[in-house]
Parts: sequence; C-alpha cells; structure tokens
Amino acid sequence: MAPLASDSSEPLVHDDDDTGVCLLSAPGTAGPKSSKGRLKSGPAGPEEEFQRLYLGREPTHLCTRRAQLLRRRLAWMEKKVENILGTLNGEAIDQIVAFVTSAHTEFRPKESSDRHNPPSISIDPLDGDHRELPTGLVFAGINPQDHDRLFAQVRSRLEASADTADCLVATLPAARCANIKSASRYLIEQCLGTHSLLDDESVEEIPTGTDSTLECNAKLPNYDLQRLTGWHQRIGGQKTLVVILPDFESFDSSVLETLLSILSILHRKVPFVLLFGVATSIDVVYQSLSRENLNSLRIEKFKSQQSQECVNAIVEEMIMRHPLCVDGQPASFKFGLDSFRFLMDNFQLHTLSVLSVQHALKYAMMDMYYSNPLSVLMDATPEQTKDDVVASLTADHLLDVRMTRSFRNHINFVLEDHPEAAAALLLDDDALRLWIRDALAYLDRYHVRYHVAMQCVVELQNLINSPTIRRAARNLHLLGLQGEMVESEYMKMLFELLRKRKPASINDFLTACAKSLTADATTSAAFTSEAATIAALQTELAAFASSDSESSSEDSGDDGGLREIRESRKRARGGRTTNVSKRLKPIVEHVKAGTLEACVKKIVDFVREFFADALKSYTEVPLHEAMYYSNEGRLKKAFHPQPRAAIQTALGQTQHYLPCTCCPPGISLDDTISPHLNDASVAYRLYLECGRLINLYDWFVAFGAILEKERDDKLEIAVAESEEDRRLGIQARFVNAIAELQYLGFVKHTARKTDHVVRLTWGNV
Repeated sequence: MAPLASDSSEPLVHDDDDTGVCLLSAPGTAGPKSSKGRLKSGPAGPEEEFQRLYLGREPTHLCTRRAQLLRRRLAWMEKKVENILGTLNGEAIDQIVAFVTSAHTEFRPKESSDRHNPPSISIDPLDGDHRELPTGLVFAGINPQDHDRLFAQVRSRLEASADTADCLVATLPAARCANIKSASRYLIEQCLGTHSLLDDESVEEIPTGTDSTLECNAKLPNYDLQRLTGWHQRIGGQKTLVVILPDFESFDSSVLETLLSILSILHRKVPFVLLFGVATSIDVVYQSLSRENLNSLRIEKFKSQQSQECVNAIVEEMIMRHPLCVDGQPASFKFGLDSFRFLMDNFQLHTLSVLSVQHALKYAMMDMYYSNPLSVLMDATPEQTKDDVVASLTADHLLDVRMTRSFRNHINFVLEDHPEAAAALLLDDDALRLWIRDALAYLDRYHVRYHVAMQCVVELQNLINSPTIRRAARNLHLLGLQGEMVESEYMKMLFELLRKRKPASINDFLTACAKSLTADATTSAAFTSEAATIAALQTELAAFASSDSESSSEDSGDDGGLREIRESRKRARGGRTTNVSKRLKPIVEHVKAGTLEACVKKIVDFVREFFADALKSYTEVPLHEAMYYSNEGRLKKAFHPQPRAAIQTALGQTQHYLPCTCCPPGISLDDTISPHLNDASVAYRLYLECGRLINLYDWFVAFGAILEKERDDKLEIAVAESEEDRRLGIQARFVNAIAELQYLGFVKHTARKTDHVVRLTWGNV
C-alpha cells in the first residue's frame, strides 16, 4: 500500500533511517526495529503504528485514540458485512444445508457399538451399481472473488448444524488443483489430515494399533483416493463427504472429468455431495463435462443474492445509517460525493464484486484515520466522550477547524448579523470548542433526518410501484449527496405521480412516513413538528378517503348495462372534449379550497419542503470535513492503477525509482541521455524520438554511440577490451533492451519490413 500522507505533506508511513523497516506494523504484531536495528520488546504501541501528525506535535493520547478507533471500526466493518451477507443469503444457505442433509438418508445405517465391525451400507436396489452423485450448482455471483465468502458461510453452517454433524467438508479451489494428483492429495489431506500423507518409506516407523488410521492405507500413494474408502469404513461409514468447488469455471476440464469419474466410482462405498460455485449459467457445466460425467450427477440448483442487492444493503446499513456512532459503537461511515461516486462506479462498471467494495471501505477507513487529525472527533467511546475529546484538542487541531470550508461559510453567514460572534470564533479557542460541540450535535441530527427522509423516499417509490422509476438505495444516496435532490427531475416526477394517487394510497404513504419518523426516541426528537403535521394532514385526508371509497362502492354496485351506457357516451363525445381540456389545463393555476385537489396539493407541498430540508447536501452542514471521507484521488490510485503511466515514468525518469548516483535528481526527458542509465531506459529515450516505423540498425547505432560515452568515462580500466568483444557486448545489451520493450508492449515486429519494428505507444510521462 502506498504511504498515506497528511495535509501537511509529511509521510505517515516512513522507513527507519538505518534499517529501512517500515514503521507501520499490523495491530498485535511485534514492534518495528529500532534505529539500532534491534527489535523492541513488547507489542508495538499505537504511537509506533500511527505517526504523530503536525510534524510530531500531535499529543500521544490523540494519536493513540486514532489507532484504537481504526481497530474498532475495522472490526465493526468486518462483522457488519458478514452479518449483512449472511442475512441476505440465509435462505439459499438453508436450502443448501437441507440438500446436503437429505442427500444420503439411505446411506446412514443404524448405530452400532462395535467400531471395528461397522454395519453394512444399504443401497437402493433400484439404483443397482449406478448411483448418481448429489450435486448442487450454487450461482454465487458473477465475480468469483465473492464465492469464497459464501462457501465459507455454508461450511460453517454445515459444521455447526446438529443435522449435519456427520458431514465432513472439503474445499478444492482451482489454484490448488492443477492436476489430478494435487487435487486428490489436497482432498485426502482435508479429510484424513496431513499425517496420512506420509511416504511409504516411513510407514514402518508408525506404530500400529486400534487407533491408527494409517494401517490400511500404508501401501497406497498419498494421492490415491482409495485411502478415503478404508478410512470411511474405519470410522463407521456414516460421514457424508461434502466436496466444494468454489470456482467451477476455473478448473481444467480434464482434471475435473477425471476427478468426477473417480468420485462416482467411490460413491458406491462413500457418500459424496458436490457443491459447484458457478458464476455464469448452467451451460458452462454442460460445456465442461462429458456425457458420462453428466449422467453420473444428480443436479439441483441454488441461487444466492445478487451482488447489486448486497451492495445496496451495505450502502443502506453502513453508509446511510444514522449517525456515525451510537452508544459508543460505530454505526456508519460517511463518504463524500466524489469518493462515493468512484466507489459505486468501480463496483458497477468494473468489478461487480462485494469484496471489492469491502476492500475500498477498509482502505478509506485506514486513510481517514491515518491522515486526518480531526478523525478523533468521529466516534465517541464510553471511556472518552466527545466533550472530553473536544477539550483535548490542540491549537493545531483548532487551526485545522478554522481552515475548513464549512467553517469559513459559517463565518460569512454570521458575519453580517453577529460580527462579535464571528470574531469570537476566530480569536477565542474556548468559543470555538463550544461551536465544535454544537456542530457535532447538529451533524448527528442531520444524519438522523437524512436517513429517515431517504426511507420516506423509498416509501414513495413503493407507493408509485413502477419498476421503470424505482432506484436502488445506492443511487438514491448518490442523488442525495449531489445536493438539491428535490429539484431533480426524478423527484419532480415522483411528486407529480403522488398528486395523481387516490386518497387511500396517499394516506398509506403518510402512515409509513409517520412510522419511520417515530421509530425510536432519537427520530421522534428530530421530527417533532413533521410528525404533528403528518397527523393533521391525515385527519384532513380521512374525509376524502371515505367519500372516495363510497363512490368506488357505488360504481361497483352498478349493473353492466349502466357501465356500458356510460362508456358509449364517452366514446360518442370523442376526442374533442379531451383536446379542449388539455388546452385549458395550463390556464387553471389554482384549486378551490376545501377540495380533494387542495388537500393533495397541501400534502405534496409538505413532502417537498420536508425532503428539501432533510435531504440537503452534506456540504451545507458545518464541520462535515471531520466526518466525511472525500479523498477520491487516493482511492483511484489504489483501486484504479495505471500501469502504462508507471512504466513510462520508470523508463523516462529513473531517478524516481532508482535512487543512485547515476541518476541525478534534476534529470528530465529533455536532457542529454546519460550513458549511466539502464539499457532499457536508454532505448526508451531513443524510442521517443522515432516515428511509427523504427529502423533497428539506426536504433542500434544510436544506442552504441551513447554507450561509447560510458566507455570513455572508464579509461582507468586496466584490461583493455578488444573491438570485437566490445561490439558484441553492445549488441547483446541492445537486443536485451529491445526484448524488454517488446515485452512491455512498446514495439512489435512487422512483416512488411523485417529490419523495422512498429511503435505502439505515443506520448510520454
């Protein structure tokens, strides 16, 4: 990971002057080396893991607090993501567990007290010698990176469930199964343990006895799956072996076919259950396996929750949730507009992986606590409240607060009406600390109102109940971060559709909003006036809702003849009346008071004003810089690397990568090419001066002319080189440099001119 730098351009992660050991160590590990190269005794302290900011002037207890808050928030994030995914995939996991439980009911014999004489296994006579392998196809998402997490949850459920106590789970990733021997060995290792894979030469030293599981397997190779049959019979023949292939598409087809053929043969004695992690569709199974393998499988399909739904839940529970900290425990982590947009674009356009979102969350948290000294204000702990933290802020922290954009906007807002208050905030530290406490309390209230208002927007979408206009939680949050959400075309469309709903439907929407506004004591305190207004609007709407239901019942009581007459009259009037109404509609700009239209208009106006206040942009809230992570550039650098730019910089400006005396710090691409540069760098600098087709001989001559300068600088060499040896040496170095450039994708050979190469890149860094 790249070093994280603070706003004062000082590195947060640096190397020891003598040893070059990075002073950033993982929590719980041994401390870094001291300046004398010796390991410090005892665990590393937070002041060693976190560099003290403000050029070392940050108090130690605040540096320690940042380290503790980061550990706590990372642990919260890991646990929260696991709980969210476990809840969303709970139904699919239950189905998989039930499938494994019922796959081999006929394979479980009655209990026997004699361990060495297990009862015989009864096989369904209808199957004969052919028994199909129970196989579950688990569609675990389009990105294989997310499969491991799902199958880890499945494995933990199988191992913890009382119904599956007789199951033994083995996972075979494609990376560990390059051939059938390694796949078999890894399967045996997970079932029998590593002690069963001893070589045959050491078998004589193994004591034999009733508890030895190696007695019947001693003469078999350590990759022979027949070891499983003897071991299975010795333990009673009751265990079901669940074999998980989390990345089915990544397996070599020949290895997979051979493995399934062996398991289908052993299945007559050992009950197997297969679970395949599939990212695409069931067609890949038919394309990867032969007809004989397919005939030996009894396939059932299971589908986990899509990654989009998982990310929506993560955004709603971990980013939109109010506030940042509740009862001393982390509750959310806030992103600014640009960083959140990058997070969602990276997921939607590149990875479609929940794991990538989790990694970005972790990186953002680390960057926030490492580089932002005001991050000590984010969380309140039972040991240290926000008032205590605010009281311990130093002059450097207060200066940072005064330099934030939101503070300057607040000063400009109060300057005209209350100039003395503005002067106190600028000059008096105690007054600023009081303002910080009020700003933090207002931030918590803003987060509560924002989250509840977003829930009301979701209820409005449910009222409209149209899949064409429904937006996911992550898209709604992105719209809210942009500011002026009420003025967006999307919200205007929702308000217009709300105006056309029936009174009963509007009343249901108001009831759902009131339930969200009074969900707990915190929300009730933040929405006192809004809850009273909703109750008054519902009372006013109740009369129209009852009259609407009576009219609808009267319409339903008419016979078919009357309805037919009304329809015929409407058709007789034709489209002339409709056209007249469309022309007159813009002229009518008011509605009569006391009518249903007036009541609905009042409700829509209230909802609009409520959303405009609760969903205002976070940039309008004072001191939001201490709570919102907005370093989009660092996220891009970490999760959207640019290898071409890095390679071109390394070749063109080697002083950034090779801190040696041969590469002076002031060198640039416009300077004379130094003969002391790396050969590939010399060839690249000449490459920048060429056109589309590069003559290899001319390139070689220019390359040799530069190396001649290096030879002239080494006149003190005692043993003189012969002309032939020197020429061959330059030629070998040139060929090696061109091969490196070709490997990096800068040139390629062409059939048009065999003594030329084609230039593939343009521009330089």
